[in-house]
Amino acid sequence: MDDYQFKRAREYCSFGFRFAETYHRCTNHSSSTNGLTWRSTSLLLVAGRCATKPRSAGLLYYKGFPTFVKHFPTVVESRKRFVDFEDPITRLLDGVKGINKSLEPGSLFAIAENIHLRLPVEQTYKSYCDAASELYKIVGPDNLSQSTLKNLLIEDFGAEHDDLKHAESGRPLSSLQLLALLEEKLKAAGRLTKLLRPLSQLRVAADHKVLGVETEMRSYSRDFAEMCNQLAESLEELAKLLAALPR
Repeated sequence: MDDYQFKRAREYCSFGFRFAETYHRCTNHSSSTNGLTWRSTSLLLVAGRCATKPRSAGLLYYKGFPTFVKHFPTVVESRKRFVDFEDPITRLLDGVKGINKSLEPGSLFAIAENIHLRLPVEQTYKSYCDAASELYKIVGPDNLSQSTLKNLLIEDFGAEHDDLKHAESGRPLSSLQLLALLEEKLKAAGRLTKLLRPLSQLRVAADHKVLGVETEMRSYSRDFAEMCNQLAESLEELAKLLAALPR
């Protein structure tokens, strides 16, 4: 079986399992002969045969289950929602690139890609923190260009060099402090920086703590996706504000 056929078989399997699950739910595991025709061949073999020789694979015939008809569209719709799933990481990276584009030929973020950035692969706090650590490498202060931040504050908002230093110690402001100052100038105080603080705590936990790997009922993938969407929304707003600055 070549790669194309394997992909088709996998698609049939994915849909087949949902099909069978709904069937069992509707029939309450009944073996009534009024339902779908049972095959002696396993579902995996049926799926593979459908992929390679769909005309000779045979069909599962419906003989009258109103309940099945009622629930089957739900299975199809859930599959459609999965296919139409909007990748929050792609949206976030597009937000980073959007800010850089609004500042061309300069850029605010040094890098806009991270091949290790992905949703948590396990529903554990450790996997969640590991994913957050990779995310922090993209939107965290270590990836911010201090020279770009300073140029924006000085050239676009008339800040003095002394304004970019601590009033008491005279030390230069950090990248995160410069970003917070830029947000204030854009009248979007804390729009991005307030989201970076909890992300920083997760990054510290991933890099400096020994975390357990117990699986929990909490959906860390969903939480991480929501965090990415919130960050992306903030990045998109800041990109619009930066693009509106006179050049």
